[in-house]
Amino acid sequence: MYAEGAGWRFGDRYHKEEPYQIADFAHQRGIRVFSWRFSHIDEEDASICRIVKEELPITRTPGYGGKRKLPSEIDFSHPRAMELLEAQWKDRMDAGMDGTMVDFREITPDEALFL
Repeated sequence: MYAEGAGWRFGDRYHKEEPYQIADFAHQRGIRVFSWRFSHIDEEDASICRIVKEELPITRTPGYGGKRKLPSEIDFSHPRAMELLEAQWKDRMDAGMDGTMVDFREITPDEALFL
């Protein structure tokens, strides 16, 4: 079963109990459940994995000076990407989600650098 955005944080909204409820409901019926993850992230949010700023497994876009979180995103090819993913998905995995998917990679800027 696909649980769109279960447990997703948006601004000050966060429903931590949601993934637990969904996973429990699905597992009682013998159904595996996975969740969705937005791949875009900023340095502040990425700091949850306690990696120094210069080594964060996120893309950098040269010349971008805006205030928006985008266009940085998780660099899945980075050797330390798993540390960030484990920190980000901890609540969902603790809740019993069986997996996750990543979406919106198609809006990665052409200028993004995967370090």
